[in-house]
Amino acid sequence: MDGASQSDLVKILDSRPASVSELIAKLEKLELVDRRRNSADRRKVNLFLTLKGRETVSDAETVRSSVISDIFEDFSEDEIKQLISLLNKLSAKLEKINAFGTPRNRALENAGTDPKDVKQ
Repeated sequence: MDGASQSDLVKILDSRPASVSELIAKLEKLELVDRRRNSADRRKVNLFLTLKGRETVSDAETVRSSVISDIFEDFSEDEIKQLISLLNKLSAKLEKINAFGTPRNRALENAGTDPKDVKQ
């Protein structure tokens, strides 16, 4: 996302501006990103990966790919599809709960911390 602004990252990461600013400062200190003034609007600053940052991302992608392959090597293609479907369903439900600010499930509170104790 070369050229992204701090506010872009705040939205993408769903985080507070101060937290993102702190993260960017750490990445700058590690020489992984550069801040550059926007040529069209000098008030804005855009972020760009440095060569070291690009190499770090590439290395991380290689490791991520290897780890994912190792994790799923014993799964069939159908099992992976089923897992993805279930995780998408769970994610959608969690997003819906979060979007409406729904309080924690009362049944979970009454049953304790083990979700198996909750009756459907």
